[in-house]
Amino acid sequence: MGWTCPKCERPLGDGGSGVVYKGYDEQLERQVAIKVPRWTRIASAEETGRYLAEARMVAQLDHPGIVPMYDVGRTTRGVYYLVSKYVEGSDLAARIKRERLPYAEAARIVACASSIAPSPASSTGFA
Repeated sequence: MGWTCPKCERPLGDGGSGVVYKGYDEQLERQVAIKVPRWTRIASAEETGRYLAEARMVAQLDHPGIVPMYDVGRTTRGVYYLVSKYVEGSDLAARIKRERLPYAEAARIVACASSIAPSPASSTGFA
């Protein structure tokens, strides 16, 4: 039984650092999100090292507001990718474009976001 990378089903989003796809992990039979960085982000060995160090740091974080990372891999063509939990729904930017958030909900989101980075990151020694 060999290791296989998750299969990409469709793109979910496209940003400055890469593309995120909805995928399926056949080994574990679950939906996943697969992030593939732009070549410009990992064009040199140094940039690739930073990318993988960032992946290791994120994998150590454990917080209800952070999507857990399951794996990091590299295709036979040398393309790196990150595999994380797939969360159904749209992103905050898309929601803000569709509707104005009630003040209470906007305040809750800001409070949650501001509580995420300092606590988990500092407890792992990466802050």
